[in-house]
Amino acid sequence: METNENWQYIILEDIALRAPLETVLPKLALLLEQLLPGSQASILVLEGDQLRLAAAPSLPDFYNQAIDGVRIGPSVGSCGTAAYLGRPVLVSDIQTDSHWEDYRGLAEQAGVRACWSTPILSQGKVLGTFAVYFPQPAEPRPEYLLWMQRAQHLACLALESDRSVQQLRDSEERYRTLVDHAKDGMFLFDGNGVVLDVNRSACESLQYSADELIGSFVPLFDPFFKEDDLPPEVKARIASNQEFQFETRHRRRDGTTFPVEVRARPFVSHGEKRILTLVSDISERKQSQLALERQRQLLMEAQQIAGMGHFEMNLQTDQLSWSDSLCRIYGLDPTHHRPGREAFFGQLHPDDREVVERALETALQERAPFHTRERIIRPDGGVRVLETNGKVECDELGRPTHLIGACLDITERLETELALQLANDIAQLTNWVYDVPSQTFYLQTGGAFLLERWQRWIHPADLEMVREAWNRTLTEGVPYDQQNRLLRRGRIHWIRVCANPTLGVSGRVEKVSGVTQDITLQRKLEEQLRESQKMEAVGRLAGGVAHDFNNLLTVIQGYTVILEAEPDPETSQEAIESIRLAGDRAAALTAQLLAFSRRTFVEAQVFDIHPLIQRSSSLIRSLLGEDTQCDVQLSAEPCVVRMDPTQFEQVLMNLVVNARDAMPQGGLLKIQTSRDASQVRIAVKDQGHGMDSEVLEHIFEPFFTTKAMGHGTGLGLAVVHGVVTRWGGTIQVESTLGQGTTFHICFPLVLDQPLSAPPEAAPQVVGGHETILWVEDEHAVRSVARLALEGYGYQVISLPHAAQALEVDPQSVDLLLTDVIMPTLSGTELARLLRQRRPDLPVLYVSGYTDDRVPFENLQPGREAFLQKPFTPTTLARKVRQLLDERPIG
Repeated sequence: METNENWQYIILEDIALRAPLETVLPKLALLLEQLLPGSQASILVLEGDQLRLAAAPSLPDFYNQAIDGVRIGPSVGSCGTAAYLGRPVLVSDIQTDSHWEDYRGLAEQAGVRACWSTPILSQGKVLGTFAVYFPQPAEPRPEYLLWMQRAQHLACLALESDRSVQQLRDSEERYRTLVDHAKDGMFLFDGNGVVLDVNRSACESLQYSADELIGSFVPLFDPFFKEDDLPPEVKARIASNQEFQFETRHRRRDGTTFPVEVRARPFVSHGEKRILTLVSDISERKQSQLALERQRQLLMEAQQIAGMGHFEMNLQTDQLSWSDSLCRIYGLDPTHHRPGREAFFGQLHPDDREVVERALETALQERAPFHTRERIIRPDGGVRVLETNGKVECDELGRPTHLIGACLDITERLETELALQLANDIAQLTNWVYDVPSQTFYLQTGGAFLLERWQRWIHPADLEMVREAWNRTLTEGVPYDQQNRLLRRGRIHWIRVCANPTLGVSGRVEKVSGVTQDITLQRKLEEQLRESQKMEAVGRLAGGVAHDFNNLLTVIQGYTVILEAEPDPETSQEAIESIRLAGDRAAALTAQLLAFSRRTFVEAQVFDIHPLIQRSSSLIRSLLGEDTQCDVQLSAEPCVVRMDPTQFEQVLMNLVVNARDAMPQGGLLKIQTSRDASQVRIAVKDQGHGMDSEVLEHIFEPFFTTKAMGHGTGLGLAVVHGVVTRWGGTIQVESTLGQGTTFHICFPLVLDQPLSAPPEAAPQVVGGHETILWVEDEHAVRSVARLALEGYGYQVISLPHAAQALEVDPQSVDLLLTDVIMPTLSGTELARLLRQRRPDLPVLYVSGYTDDRVPFENLQPGREAFLQKPFTPTTLARKVRQLLDERPIG
């Protein structure tokens, strides 16, 4: 062992080389034992309030085990007391010292009589103790105490160095864990653009390993990046070593590309330039932006087609904003003009300005919707007639903040109505008498022609109808009243013929007196009026549906941005739930439209309506709120019908919501059922404000609503009427102003058919390993369905076009999943062509709008199924598994 001249340098060298404590501390103890003949050294480390053995190479094992873990205190031998007091405890004779009262037996057994212990201190904090034992009583000598002091100082250095190394390792491990679990890709570049380090997300997004990316240059995964193409402000930030941000596209190993947002921060490390870069995949954000922009564009096109525009006035700033379509209605170019309040009121016809201003003033005072009809004067002098509907929006204190409204150009409609009236007034009328024996028409103007000649003028498509009606007049003596087309000089004329037969003494028809009216112009104008009314309906639909969809899109886009900012888990969960609820509301609104147009998939079942109404009671009460009571009275006898249960629920819920809206202050809603020999009757009665006769005439018309703009599409009762009549039922309504409304619905009673099996609880979703051919032309839908199915273990071949799918060998796939409506080739035609090569191929059709191209009534169980859009990943996976499991064996 080394001499006392260089023992300290030996330990310092080990510490500098970061030798482990298991090597340094025992060596230090042995070196001190050489300096103090007959001594035994011990180093203990303090952990909490316990001393743990670090090194005692010469003490007996049983003694080391006994003191390992001892708690420090005022009388715990030399070491426990020194650690407790924070100062040396030098005991010359263990047998007589009070600090050792509880440990004398242990010391005697170990053969030690003296123990000098000093605390290992670091900036006043006790790290442990350094002690030397002697086999006989011993008084401390000054040179011995000096060596002990140096030894405890070296032990302190070793412990501090070890802790620093461990903290550095822990820090590096936390840093690597944080980096590798980051959602965004992370790159570290040098000043020349060489990749120095990457995290796991970067590797996964680009499909490269870390070894492949480290040492590479940017063009490997970003061939589109050129610093010269960056905006000037970004270049300036790069030149001044400031944080910068831009968007580009990254390329994966397989050649596919995706949009990314790059956020980079330059810095200097050890004199070398480095750039830390975060890369976010913004595919979903881009898709959301495209979808939102597409919806806005569709809304603008719908408004332009319908001759409709909207405006919004900020009542705090007095600023008025217009839509592009409203600018065009006013005769202004939206690309060059952004008119405000002055143009809005300045172009009003002078005779109408006071009426509009008074209506707006009343709306603001009463916080009520408003409706006006006014004329505007365009810059070119043209006059247009508008119908304006709007409402006042208030803050939480009830103070008006905004005035919003929609203007519908009804000029053409009014002109058509006027022209139609004029046409009716000036239509040409021709009187005549037909002589039956001679089969001759005699005109009031003096002309005459035979029946055969008249029939040659009739349009071939109308000839059979005219002959049958004319023969009934001649043989049965019934009046004649028909409209038909005539072909004269290559042109088509519409005529209406009204005639009454005259009987002779024999009781037979001898002559027919009549009048012929040319209604060509009238028919044309009626068609124009229907088209104008249709455009008005589209405008009203756009006003209601666009308001709802814009609200839903605002929720979805807003929470998408919040999620991209990586908030805390609680905020993320709230955002995800809000997006899901917005999607459900959009799906419900789409279902209303599909139900109205009869473009939704229905399934007829035989069921008793009573259990269904009972299951819906809790939902009905939640819809009504606390101020409205619901009284459900069900007949004692079963009320069995044949229809789609989901559509029955839709009818019931629409009537409940209608009743709730009619009772804003609360009231009583009654739902009653009864039956007779042939019918099931349902009555839904409210205590609301009721309706007058004029409203009752239009209540079931599509898009008709008495609610304020943006608070209804006018489809609810139209859907109810359509569903009821679709299943052979009838609906009637009784209403009196101030006394409430009752809807009476009747369905045919079913007695001769067994009840359909009740729906089973949805089974747990099970995945699989089959191969699915997925064909969908909409990129966003295709992507989310592919990810969902891959998440359940399936192999997915995802293609955007049916033509590409025909190139796939149908023997290599287990199921065809296809959209119905696609360009060039529909999903049903694709399935037919693939089944020519593989007849047993299962097919799952998906669609949000069927267009009569899917034979729903003829789907083959076990081979075909249909899934209505929108669907959730869980619903899709369950339907796929169900169809795969139902495949015929062999």
